[in-house]
Amino acid sequence: PFGRFGRFGLAARAIMDDVGAGVLDARYNMTGTYSAWLTKVKGEGAKARWLSSTTKRYFTIDFTSQLFFYAQSESQKTVSHPIRFKDIVSSDQLPDAGSKSEHPFGFSILTAERTYELFTHSYQDAELWVSALNAARDIANGKVPGQAPSSTRHSHEFSRPLGVSSLST
Repeated sequence: PFGRFGRFGLAARAIMDDVGAGVLDARYNMTGTYSAWLTKVKGEGAKARWLSSTTKRYFTIDFTSQLFFYAQSESQKTVSHPIRFKDIVSSDQLPDAGSKSEHPFGFSILTAERTYELFTHSYQDAELWVSALNAARDIANGKVPGQAPSSTRHSHEFSRPLGVSSLST
């Protein structure tokens, strides 16, 4: 029902265009790991916040260990603030900050402890991060990624065998 690029639509198409046909990253497949440089808004307690309100960090989403974390470099073995998938409350795209902003394409990750604001190079990449993080949360909670909770489904979403009427005569 979602077409060639699944429920990720344009984001998946952008990945296909960027890396070549047939190659998809872990954010799309929901297996393995994917890492990339993202710009992180510093937390309120950051020591050098007065110097700059953002910092670049190397973020990884790891579907095998069910963790989302960052490091200060690609080769650094020590990770900062690992977030277990089950601790993700939600992820959403931030409103477009406009062309005058240094970081126009952002998304947030809400956990019980804090909200992270991250920025990437394109709208489609932010969209793919959001989809993957929400899918990660769903996987950790034993749900099918992207499926609405049963209490919020509409009656027309429940399947009924073809040819069976709900009216009796």
